[in-house]
Amino acid sequence: MPASTAPAGALTEYSFGRPEVDTVIYYESLTGEEPPALQDLCSLTRASLFILPYRWTRKHAVSLQRSITDCQNMGIDVVVERWMEDDIAENSAKQVAQMAWSEYGYTSKSQSDQRPLGSVILNGFHMGRRPLKVPVAYYRTLRELTKTDPARTYLMTQTVLCDGVLSDEILQEVDIVFVNDVVPSLLGSKNWHECLRKFSARLPKDKWFYVGMSGIGSEKVTDAMRDIKSLALPNFAGAWFTWANGDETIKDLQSRVTGARSVMAAG
Repeated sequence: MPASTAPAGALTEYSFGRPEVDTVIYYESLTGEEPPALQDLCSLTRASLFILPYRWTRKHAVSLQRSITDCQNMGIDVVVERWMEDDIAENSAKQVAQMAWSEYGYTSKSQSDQRPLGSVILNGFHMGRRPLKVPVAYYRTLRELTKTDPARTYLMTQTVLCDGVLSDEILQEVDIVFVNDVVPSLLGSKNWHECLRKFSARLPKDKWFYVGMSGIGSEKVTDAMRDIKSLALPNFAGAWFTWANGDETIKDLQSRVTGARSVMAAG
């Protein structure tokens, strides 16, 4: 269900009920090699949300314009990641939000040279693990700006370590939180379970979290998902993956996504 095209009245369930997103992909290359075309990954994995690093929207602006539209037409949301410096001032955070909106949100100046993707409108905004403390003014400014486009609902998402610090104010503002990659040594451990339980308990109602699965082998994804799902955390919504983790192929990624999705679909 593409948030960029659905009528406003149809978006209430998506915004305030359980999202129809069980797998998410961060469209990045950790090897320096060019990743596959975005529309190919959308088509072959059918992951429901893709996160684009800001630099890719600059480096591959021309090809991404069509790719993003193709993905959105498949019902796949695409959001853009922004980073900020640590200890960024509140006024500067507001400026970052305003810039993000002018570049990727709705605007009457859709063909402006300041928009790297031209008239393409993304489905939301993602903040990575930097800065460690995001000024809440960043998200509140974005929220106010999105009200100028009532026909669409925009996602606000955030990456965090399981035991990382996110204020209650931030958790109120974001829709989805991505817990950073689980490592093999943590799987099934008491500390890992306790960390997830505490994090889950902090999330406000109708907020959701996903756990990164790129730090473990593809053959372990299903077991890892079952392990987390066994905790019966009411706001655990699925897995997220990074393309690529160094030696991954599209087939590997398909296997990871399929494995995670099968566990979530099992009920």
